[in-house]
Amino acid sequence: MNQILFTETKKRNSKQDTKKIVLFFAITIIIFGLILLGQGAYAIYNKSKEKEDTPLSNSETNIQLQQLEDGEVQINVESKVGISELIYSWNNESAQTISENGKTMVQEQIEAKSGENDLTVKTIDLNGKQITKQERFVSNASGPNIELSVVGDNIKIAVNSTSNISYVTYKWNSEEDIDYVVYGTASKSISYRLAKCLREKFGKIKGITDRDYITNSYHVPVFEEIDAFTKLKLESEFQN
Repeated sequence: MNQILFTETKKRNSKQDTKKIVLFFAITIIIFGLILLGQGAYAIYNKSKEKEDTPLSNSETNIQLQQLEDGEVQINVESKVGISELIYSWNNESAQTISENGKTMVQEQIEAKSGENDLTVKTIDLNGKQITKQERFVSNASGPNIELSVVGDNIKIAVNSTSNISYVTYKWNSEEDIDYVVYGTASKSISYRLAKCLREKFGKIKGITDRDYITNSYHVPVFEEIDAFTKLKLESEFQN
């Protein structure tokens, strides 16, 4: 009888010990899981914080400035997000803004200033983030060379420059400036549209807006009485 009671008590104690072991391991696993969860959440928080505090890196938007042989500076921009605006200025002067409409690769060429000058370039991406780069350039490019001469009853203005000429301005004493733009187009219809717009704005002026077209680019006007060889000689001076 005593032997039977001893056996039953031993079995009961064994079951209780097993439950304690299982409970211990369950609690241990839960604590370990909570520790891992806490570490993961802390790591995510730190990564998010670093991303907020870190300025825009060059890997997201990269600006490269290159001086060309023709006296210009080339601005190259690569962006993963896309560039909204490109802003540049020389020596903290008034800035020029170019709209890029979300381009991921931008290439612009601007005329370099003569001498030693600082170029500042700033980009704004589609998310509103900005990045700025400044670099100093030394250019030996000289300004345009202007020559004035009298030809009959007229004054001849000759301009030579290593860079492209945007416009030429002259005035007599205190008169208003008159701009001559050196542009040309392969579209003949533009010559008609410009003449029409000028006539609507300034009225009909003899020798200027009294025709249905304006002279395109450097061509000698078709109504001039001139032989073909002289015409070619005059126009060839503007083709260099």
